[in-house]
Amino acid sequence: MMNKTMGKTLTILGCGVVLAGGLVGSAAVLNKFMVKIQKENTISVKGVAERQVVADLATFPCTVSVRAENLADGYRKLNADFEKLQERLRLAGFSPDELVDDSMSYAAVNKMVDGKDTGEFSHYVFYRSIQVRSRKVSKIQEESLRLNALLTEGISIEVGSPSYFITNPEQYKLDLITAATAAAVNRANTIAGECGGKVGKLITARQGVIQITRPASTDTSDYGVNDTTSPDKVIRIVVSLDVEII
Repeated sequence: MMNKTMGKTLTILGCGVVLAGGLVGSAAVLNKFMVKIQKENTISVKGVAERQVVADLATFPCTVSVRAENLADGYRKLNADFEKLQERLRLAGFSPDELVDDSMSYAAVNKMVDGKDTGEFSHYVFYRSIQVRSRKVSKIQEESLRLNALLTEGISIEVGSPSYFITNPEQYKLDLITAATAAAVNRANTIAGECGGKVGKLITARQGVIQITRPASTDTSDYGVNDTTSPDKVIRIVVSLDVEII
């Protein structure tokens, strides 16, 4: 009996080379696996499920600036240029509720001589910003580039880079967990069979945080990655199972 038990133990330990690897793909969802021996009769299997998605919300900021020698002229010119910006955005197809009037400010600028502030007033600079926030993701991409054409009309404008979001990543969570778990279980069954045993009881199960990255990115974080620089994204989740081999 002792020789039989020891033989099974040695068989399981002999699968260490197999258990140490495992990157395996599935058809619908990319699944990767890492397997290792926890104890002489326990393995830990990590299943990773990924899904490619496209952002459903995008934003970008625009700031118009003017300079003037007095406050009245500055406000007047600022409002005129800002109205041209709003009109351009409306013509592009953005509705009023997609345009958020963000902020307005001004600052006094002193004269500079040889790079030094003289303390003598030179002019005012006025700023007014708007935040474009829309589910028309492709239009956000286009207009954030086209708006710089206002420079040719004498309007000083600064257009920020768009940010792209998935408003409800939780909608993908259940499918990803299911896919990762199923893949991990299948892998555990395969490894157990190769070791001459079978999967026994589930010891622990753990789910990692959602990682939202650019395609082909290797970024990861214990707190979760949420990339906003690309409209195309990959949502990834990890499920870890510790199972007994009998």
